[in-house]
Amino acid sequence: LLRIVRFVRLFKELDIMLMGFMSAMRAMFWASCMIFACLLFFSIIAVEVLHPIATRLGEQGVWQDCERCPRAFSSVMDSTLTFLQQIIAGDSWGLVSVPIIEEEPLVAVFLVGVLVIVELGMVNLIVTVIVDVATSAREADESRKLDERAREYEEIKGKLLKLCEELDSDGSGDLSIEELLHAMDYNPRFAQIMALMDIGKEDMHVVFRVLDEDHSGTILYREFVEQLHKIKSQDTHTTLIFVKGHLN
Repeated sequence: LLRIVRFVRLFKELDIMLMGFMSAMRAMFWASCMIFACLLFFSIIAVEVLHPIATRLGEQGVWQDCERCPRAFSSVMDSTLTFLQQIIAGDSWGLVSVPIIEEEPLVAVFLVGVLVIVELGMVNLIVTVIVDVATSAREADESRKLDERAREYEEIKGKLLKLCEELDSDGSGDLSIEELLHAMDYNPRFAQIMALMDIGKEDMHVVFRVLDEDHSGTILYREFVEQLHKIKSQDTHTTLIFVKGHLN
């Protein structure tokens, strides 16, 4: 099962569809209950209003090729089944309804009303809700991925801080651009973390210029790590400063 989950997550579109489907299951369940309750209500009316007309038409031989048509509205369950067949499944609405309307034109208000309310009203509303739920599930999945990315950056931040402490051989808390570039060339762990954060040598020069406000040639490595983390976490203010430093 875990292998299947990992396999599905390799395909972004399939993962999104499955997440949306699982989230929509609850909405579909309550939608089914709502439709059934609505059809049950109309079926009670249909037994009283439509069944006598259908019985009369059956005695007249209108439905010679349809054994079920005369008893289509004989009980609440038969009426519900008929409405499910006609409206939800879209099967033979006119076979039963049209002869009844021709016999008693006024019942057209009821039959067409049921069709409009259930099919055009409730079903479309339910589809809208399901789409909204699926969209919310996708947004939640994107939020989850952002949280995972943030946790990864936090782990990288901790490792980078320890590495910078190791680079600070004199314990001053400062690092120069030469020390940072030297670490990128000769310290595999430091270079790997920079690569994971998508930081190259040119980026390092820009970050250093931004942080070295007093032009002393050194920066606090804790501030260096913190600003790198903010930049790669897409902190808007810090990113604008980063771009400004690059342009200058």
